[in-house]
Amino acid sequence: MQQEAIVLHKMRHSHLLKSIFGILLLLLSVTCFTGLFAKENRFNTNRADAHAPISIMGDHTHSKGESMFSYRYMYMEMPKLISGTNSLSTSEVFNSDGRYVVSPTYMYMHMHMIGVMYASSDNLTFTTMTSFRYNIMDHNIFSGAVPLIEANEGSETFRARASGLGDFSTGFLYKFFDRKRIRIHGGLELTFPSGSITIKDRIPSPGGSQRSLLPSAMQLGSGTYDFIPSLTYQHQFRFYSYAFQVKGRLPTALNKQGYRNGHMAENIFWNSIRFVDWFAMNLGFSYIFQGRQVGVQNDLLLNPPFAPERRTVTTAFGENYGGDRIDVIIGMNFLVHTARINGLRFATDIRVPVYQRRNGIQIETIIAVTVGLQQIL
Repeated sequence: MQQEAIVLHKMRHSHLLKSIFGILLLLLSVTCFTGLFAKENRFNTNRADAHAPISIMGDHTHSKGESMFSYRYMYMEMPKLISGTNSLSTSEVFNSDGRYVVSPTYMYMHMHMIGVMYASSDNLTFTTMTSFRYNIMDHNIFSGAVPLIEANEGSETFRARASGLGDFSTGFLYKFFDRKRIRIHGGLELTFPSGSITIKDRIPSPGGSQRSLLPSAMQLGSGTYDFIPSLTYQHQFRFYSYAFQVKGRLPTALNKQGYRNGHMAENIFWNSIRFVDWFAMNLGFSYIFQGRQVGVQNDLLLNPPFAPERRTVTTAFGENYGGDRIDVIIGMNFLVHTARINGLRFATDIRVPVYQRRNGIQIETIIAVTVGLQQIL
């Protein structure tokens, strides 16, 4: 039965990849066909399709002297447990090899992001961004973990919360090709560990309900200085444009709590259809890979004293971080040009995972929604 399940999973994965490849081939065919009717010879930034879906960062540069203020709000929902590509129940988590006494069951995150861009020349644009995050995670307690249930006033469920500033980032984008409606630019950002990794909340513990350090999945920052290199290609036609971006995130060392997040790589393809100059729709795909967490989360209780042969919670262990995911991105861009308002962009997009493979035991993302405003000054 297990072998049949593996074969079935491989077949589904193969069909998924073939479907994605087919859609990409269709989009590229449309691109070539549309290009036959192109009349513009320069990349036009005053079009609604000149920017990527709003959840994609570092997608464009500016002309000399331009600056841009941006605000984004993102909501992400994770309501299910997953191991590899298989859904899990909490009872399966409690009876897994880890024999955990606490399992996350649901998480959602709200994030507010503020960014500023400034172009010192037509080729060089500087960027900076910070964020405010609000995380909530629900948990179930193993029915045999009586001391925890007693500390939780007899309930087998509890909720943990964390909120505050996230990591701060700054960097630059350099445009090194701009010809015949094609633009190519590279970027490099550095994130600073301004987000706390020592947030505590009141949770059930063997000694009673008390404020305890939360695992890294609930913390507000990475705790490390991370490099984020990127490369972006954009091609614009009369009513249509497409682009792709490759990006990575490379933590430099272990943080003060003794761990670092796994290296991350993301490949994104998106295309936009411009119905009028002020409105465009986007369709894109994103493939994200992240390695396992490295190190050990210090100051966390890893084995409960009343059952030392068991583990506390899945999020306390680095083996339960990382994996890969394919998202479909659907979005809209609106561009406002009036006598009083010029260069104001409103955009929204939705990311829906169509494939996920998670290391260890994690909670599965089902949707991420981003809404944003960008104002050129």
